[in-house]
Amino acid sequence: MNIITIFILIAFTAITKADTTIYVDSNSQYLAPKCGFVVDQACQTIHDAVYTFGNTTSDSSIALDIKMLGGTYYNFTFLASKYPPLDITNYNINISPFVTGNNSKPVIISGQYFRNYFLTSVSQYNIANATSLQINNISFTQFTYSIMYYLPTYRYNGNSFLFNNIQVYGCSALNPLFYFAQPSYVYSNYVYPNVSVSNSVFSNNKVNTMSVFSKTSNGLWFLYKINLVMENNVFKLNAIPSISCSYSIAVFNFSTFDSNSYGSSIYTTYTKVSILNSLFITNNQKYYGSNGGAYSSDSDLYVVIQNSTFNGNYANYGGAIYLDSSRSTITDSHFISNEATQIGGALYFWMGSSSVSNTFFENNVANSGMTANMYYSSVTFTNSSSYFVSPYPTSSSGSIISLNTNSNFMAFNFSVSDYVYTPTNGGQDYINVISCSESTFSLDQDSYIGTYNQNDKKASCYNCDFYTSDFSRYDIQGCQSHIGPNSKKTLTTEGKVLLAFLIISIFIFLAALCCVIAAGKKARQFHSDYNEIHDQHRFIPLISK
Repeated sequence: MNIITIFILIAFTAITKADTTIYVDSNSQYLAPKCGFVVDQACQTIHDAVYTFGNTTSDSSIALDIKMLGGTYYNFTFLASKYPPLDITNYNINISPFVTGNNSKPVIISGQYFRNYFLTSVSQYNIANATSLQINNISFTQFTYSIMYYLPTYRYNGNSFLFNNIQVYGCSALNPLFYFAQPSYVYSNYVYPNVSVSNSVFSNNKVNTMSVFSKTSNGLWFLYKINLVMENNVFKLNAIPSISCSYSIAVFNFSTFDSNSYGSSIYTTYTKVSILNSLFITNNQKYYGSNGGAYSSDSDLYVVIQNSTFNGNYANYGGAIYLDSSRSTITDSHFISNEATQIGGALYFWMGSSSVSNTFFENNVANSGMTANMYYSSVTFTNSSSYFVSPYPTSSSGSIISLNTNSNFMAFNFSVSDYVYTPTNGGQDYINVISCSESTFSLDQDSYIGTYNQNDKKASCYNCDFYTSDFSRYDIQGCQSHIGPNSKKTLTTEGKVLLAFLIISIFIFLAALCCVIAAGKKARQFHSDYNEIHDQHRFIPLISK
């Protein structure tokens, strides 16, 4: 056999290398280490299937395809030592139902008797093959601990986790049901794992009464330094935060968050976020100090919200969305009947820069800033409108747009108006369409402010600058008015940090330059003294001779 033939055989073997299929049946009595290679001798559990595969296959590049017959698994009492956390590190595993003519029941995995994580990737290997997990058409219920817990000790590149058409319901979680975090030791070429969740439903899950769950930093899903794509999923009636995502890239597309409570449906921090074509309806946070009934963002790199609807969400601050020190863009979206018990019925901006365009606000309410509230923020509204088609709670000095402390609001083709109502309290109650304190705002000639009640004011100002090219159009009193567009710029938090860094850098440069100049002067003085002494004494040896 020549070398060419050997290479051909090796290549053919690699091409034709098949996955290993192992069958699992909850009614089976066959256990590891040898079971599952035929349906009639199916393994009893996923643990048995993985142990059998590990004991019979030494080639880690071969994928394990677990086919599960319909039925409920792990729904019997067992010792924790019998089914410990199943470490899938280095494996390429696909788990899906095996449907036959005699068995078409759904596959349900019960976590009722687990006292630890179900699937994990935590092995301490320095060099590891990529781990891959795919779960399709499987239901999970009654879990208290994580269904998937990913926290490897060392770096793993190219890992991927795909969950398609899964159902997760009736769980009482002590910790996140899906936990993905960065390895303890990483290198500069570390590649974030990919997590994809699609066509799935998460419903009627709650926080365990023994848990110390954070309302912002935990959830059904906890993800840290992950590439996340969630598409066409439903989160409904969960009394637990749905998703917490940090230092990641996260895309939510065609997803529905309906009637969830305890915390924001989505919480992100230091993340690049895209929320597209999604629906947030009647999500609420009814605890004191809650932020963002549907979505809360903290210091995110950028947030894009597009073609999405926020209806009937509730929190103390930011009934629908709370944006803290984040850069955001909101386009082609609707905010309807969201409520904040304090400030920011639809939107609450804190120390960030945002743009809102082609977006409509209807019947959002709060004590102040019923449509939007801003602190230390720069916000632009373009081709958008805010209006009311039903009564709202009225109180003295309430407002629709509220600007506070060094904020900058610019409106282009933006219309905002109050609602026709009968003032109470002897006519003393009124609404300020725009309430401005120590900030600036500008309205272009295509914008509109409407008041239907004689006591309501188009704007209330305290130490504010107002810019417009047509004063007669707006008739706003009490502001320091200026003709033309707003030329007074308010630095965002990022801008202030960069400015401070620039100033410090200049001081450091000048100090270094002074040191160099001083050193140069000292060196020139030394050479001058040396030359003088040298000239005085260079002929002494000749004279002494």
